[in-house]
Order: sequence, then C-alpha cells, then structure tokens
Amino acid sequence: MKKIILIFSVLVLCACAKQEQINYLVFSGTIINSNSDSIIVSRKDFRKAIAISEKGSFYDTLFIDNGYYSFRIGRESSALFLQNGKSLNLNINIEEFDESIKYSGIGAAENNVLASTYLVEEVMMGDPTEFYSQDENQFISSCKTIKDSIVQLINNQKIDANFKADQLNNAKYNYARQLLIYPTYHRHYADLPDFKVSADFISNQVEFSINDENAFKNSSSYVDLINTVFEQKINEAPDSISYSQAIFNATEEWPNGLIRDELLNDMAAYIISPNEELETMYQFLINAVSDTSYHAKYTVLYQKMVLLQKGNPSPSFVDYENHAGGTSSLKDLLGKYVYIDVWATWCGPCIREIPALKEIEAAFHNKNIHFVSISVDRENDHETWIKMVKDKELNGIQLFADQAWESDFIRAYEINSIPRFILIDPSGKIIDADAARPSSPKLLELLNELKI
Repeated sequence: MKKIILIFSVLVLCACAKQEQINYLVFSGTIINSNSDSIIVSRKDFRKAIAISEKGSFYDTLFIDNGYYSFRIGRESSALFLQNGKSLNLNINIEEFDESIKYSGIGAAENNVLASTYLVEEVMMGDPTEFYSQDENQFISSCKTIKDSIVQLINNQKIDANFKADQLNNAKYNYARQLLIYPTYHRHYADLPDFKVSADFISNQVEFSINDENAFKNSSSYVDLINTVFEQKINEAPDSISYSQAIFNATEEWPNGLIRDELLNDMAAYIISPNEELETMYQFLINAVSDTSYHAKYTVLYQKMVLLQKGNPSPSFVDYENHAGGTSSLKDLLGKYVYIDVWATWCGPCIREIPALKEIEAAFHNKNIHFVSISVDRENDHETWIKMVKDKELNGIQLFADQAWESDFIRAYEINSIPRFILIDPSGKIIDADAARPSSPKLLELLNELKI
C-alpha cells in the first residue's frame, strides 16, 4: 500500500511540474560598431531598453507574451519573434545592419527566417524608382518572383508550424499590398501623373478579408495592407467633406471591433483637429471607439485642441536660428499676418509644396504678411538644412527649431506629421492652426478674404 501511495505521489509531482510554464525569455547578443548605449525591444503594449556594454554585449530576461516584436539600435530596426522559454542570441554589425543579422540559440530558426525574408525582398526590389517604374506586366512578374522566392525560403526551414503559417500569409499580404500601391507609386516614380492601371492589372489583385482580427494582431504585413486599404478609401472621399469626416466614412467598411478601433485610434490626432468640427468629431470618436481605455487620451487631446481654435493666442517660439543670420522670435513678426510652414529637409511632401509656396510668396510680396518656414530637422542635419535653403533658393524667413520635434512650439501645436501650416493674425491670435497647404486653392481664397 505504501508503494502505491508513493508512486501516486511521484506521478502527481511530475504532473504538477509539467504544468509549470516558463514566463520569460533570455535575450542576449553581441553588437559590433554599436552607435547606441541600448537595444530597445518593443511592440504596441511592451517596451524594454537593454543596456549595451562598452564591449558591445547585452543580456536580459524579458517577461513577455509570445508573439511578434521589433528591436531597435539607434535608427535601425528589425523584426523579432519571441516565445517564453527560449534563449535567443543576436549577433549584428551596425555598419551592415540587415545583412549581418545572425541568431543562435533556442528560437533562432524563426528569427533567422524573419531576417532573411526581409533581406530577400529588399535586395530583389532594388532601387524604388526602377522597381515602381516598371510597366504593369513587368511589375506583376517581379512581385510574383519575390513572393515565390520568400515562400520557397520559408518552406525549406524547420520552424514552428504557426510561425510558418504566419509567414506564408505575410508573403501573400505583401504581394497584395504591392499591387494596391502600384498605381500611386508608378505615377510618382515614372512621372506619369495621369496613369491608370488596366483591367488586366486589376484582375491580378488578390482577394483577402479586411476584417481578420487574428492576422491584425499577429502580422505587421496584414496591418500595412489594411492601412493601405484604409488610406485609399480616405483619399477617395469628395473634396466637399472634411478630412475628419472622410476618415469616419472610410471606417464604415469595418464593423465595430479591434480593427476599426485601431484605425480610428491611429488617426485620432487628425480627427480631433482645431477647427469648427472639433466638438462634433470628439464626440464621434468617443462614441465610435469601443475600447474605452483610449477615451482618456482623446479627452486630453481635445482639451489641448480647444486652446488652438481660432481667436486664441498662438503659442510662441523664441530665438530660433535664422538662416539669414541671428535669431527670430514670433513676437518679432507681429504686426503682420504670419503664415508658418513646419517642414524638414528629408520630408518629400514638404519639398513638393515648395514650388506652390514660392508662387504664394511672390503673389503676396511686400504685402501685410510674413512667410515663415520652420525646420524640425535634428541637429545632425543642420548643415543639410543650411545647404538646402541655399540650393533651392528658398524665400521667406527660414528658421531652425531649437529642439526639432521636441521644441515647445511644435509640441504646443501638437504637430506629429509634416508638412503642417499655421496662420496667425497681426496681433498674435490664431486664424487657423491647421491651415491649407500652398498647393490648395483654399489658401489663396483665405488670404484674399483677409484682404492682406
């Protein structure tokens, strides 16, 4: 009897031991030519900075939920697949970032696939101008070759079955997205502004569900695809409705739930904008987003936007470097209207507005208005700013913000994307905190209405 009890006790202990699950991952590695003192592991609900030693090594224990993350060193980043109970080691040379990524240890196979598939796509796409300038048949063929190469790479690896299924789906999502963005990108890179795809091209597009919440949780490729669909639906809206309303109309394609919540949440800063629709759009957003954990953020943003409505005093900037010499502050410019362009040298849409801005400046030369361009370039791009202002013969008052995106003026206006335009009256009060672009006919109409 004692033997039976002893055996039963051992079995119970073994069963209990098997039920214990390790709730952490060990992540370590060696970084050659590191340009940062930390490696940051993150995703939407997680962020951990791991110190990098003087010799370039790092080691930490991460308490995580299994799934997809990314790591960042300086300005470079790459995808990660992390699972509790694994011990993953990374070796990388920052000077050859993507090309040098190598994983070892438990969990290495899946992460080496992530690194390899990214590199295959990057190398096979090559120069964006050449890639997107291809005609329809060439482009479809190139995209299929990339997809087939990645599928073959994935199928040849001994990897986690769920991970494998995810990556095969990602190859499909990436292919579908490339066909969706081709018309826009081809118009730009091939310099064919009136280009439209043929019916044959459209017939090659891949069918997919726009409401796969599991894919939305686990696949950045699917998220990119859904964002592309969403953006295109917004852009299809008529000019007669506001941008905020266009966003809401676009989300009607999705039922209430995770995807609709996330699409609206990502656009909250555009929906809650300091214009005549502010109160209405704030209430719409509160009612439309079912995840109430986001609501407090919307209320804070709304309260900030109220301060930026027409007639309120403008936030100020003080002693910004002036390209012409010395410094300038907003108070120095009062007495005239002030039209501000917030931009950066690396911002393509900003640079595309330059010709239109020059035309507006010429039309109102010696009138009662200052045209001011404020660069939010970082300090290490200061010389690039100096050169671009000179090379492009930029007019108006050219200023350099004191702390780039973290400048008080930029933060006060809640500027999180550029270009951004602001119009201030001669007394320093806001006319429009999100004014029309130079390329928009609405700007000329407004300036003429003000009889500047």
